[in-house]
Amino acid sequence: MAVRSLIEFKVREGEEAAFERAYLAHGLLHRAVSAPGFLSGDFLRPAPESTSFWATALWRSRDDYSAWQSAYTSVFSRHALTEIGQFLSAAPQGFALEVAANVQGDAPS
Repeated sequence: MAVRSLIEFKVREGEEAAFERAYLAHGLLHRAVSAPGFLSGDFLRPAPESTSFWATALWRSRDDYSAWQSAYTSVFSRHALTEIGQFLSAAPQGFALEVAANVQGDAPS
């Protein structure tokens, strides 16, 4: 069964633009594309009243997501993880939920 992973990045106030630049520059979400079972992913900016960014990904199975989690620190350089970490007010929190239903429409422009 497919799972959706969600990871919250709580960014220190005023550091949102710097965090986004660092996250995108290091290709943290894009590197998952080559992982077995990766289907799609999104990097989401916070709502105006929040400083939490989210990375979400759709995985073919919980096993595929677990394998990605196990390989995560070896896929990214220590420098990349340290650089994005300097903008965070707390350690990233993540979890995976089983997809019970899915509907699709036109992609946003």
